[in-house]
Amino acid sequence: MTVITIRLEDELLDALKKLADLEHLDRTNLIKKLLRKITKEELLENVLQLYTKGQATLEQASELAKVPPWDIIDMMALRGIQHKGSPEELRADARRRLEEIGLKKLADDI
Repeated sequence: MTVITIRLEDELLDALKKLADLEHLDRTNLIKKLLRKITKEELLENVLQLYTKGQATLEQASELAKVPPWDIIDMMALRGIQHKGSPEELRADARRRLEEIGLKKLADDI
């Protein structure tokens, strides 16, 4: 693990203290939690941009964000972004999702 040092404005530090109290966490663990959350969100946003610009396939976007392809599709739907994949890509994603939840027989029919 690496140690980093940052300077924070008093106002931000006060807000962190209040949030840490509300969540029953010490500041270090709260900051780690917040960094994990915002890092994941920012990575997903960047991956969505790559995908919608055609700079990454759905599979590549999924691997970069470390989430299943259908999570990318769900996020796109929430943001009103049209899926650019081919019908074959959509079928492959649906098969993969069904197989992962134990419905291989149904996946074979797609």
